[in-house]
Amino acid sequence: MKNQKPDLVVILGDLANGHVEGSKEKGWYKRKWESVTNILVKYQIRWVYTLGNHDGGGDLSNNEVYDLDKTGKYSCTLQTTLLGPENAYIHQIETHDNSKVFIWVLNSKDWKCLGVERYGCVSPNQVSWIKSKLTDLETKYGSSHMRHIFIQHIPPPQFMNLWNEQNDLVGVKNEPVACPGIHFSCEIIVLKLFHCFFAFS
Repeated sequence: MKNQKPDLVVILGDLANGHVEGSKEKGWYKRKWESVTNILVKYQIRWVYTLGNHDGGGDLSNNEVYDLDKTGKYSCTLQTTLLGPENAYIHQIETHDNSKVFIWVLNSKDWKCLGVERYGCVSPNQVSWIKSKLTDLETKYGSSHMRHIFIQHIPPPQFMNLWNEQNDLVGVKNEPVACPGIHFSCEIIVLKLFHCFFAFS
């Protein structure tokens, strides 16, 4: 961190596994969180946090994890009272060319998302919220002056298929993640935006 000096660090979830022995002990998650964030505070590096499917299984709920992270000195995470549906939120940053960059942090749902026995998906409520917020932002700033980064812990099926079909990548991702019939639909965003990036863990 000292040498790289990043402008922003993204914590993509599963910072700790809340389903292991001892995780229900009071203060357990905070100690795990501090073991990661203390180095960011030391070098005055901003960060944003999104939940994985294991974070909220310990002594803190998902909302409590978000509220804990907001207490970090350089955290850009928003408190749960300011979030959209299912802990989705937007963080805005400025660039050297005065463009607006919006970081969309989307909480993946846990196992059996909307009745489908697979890990994680972005819900229809979140997708509706994204579309509504995009319309508001375009009205305010104009689409040509915006960039978007979407962050989600569990990748959608399209990403898994892309990874597995590329010959220049090492390894195969076989875990049955994301809800094929319900998952976050990339085309909703891509059709509306030309400058967007996606990040998954």
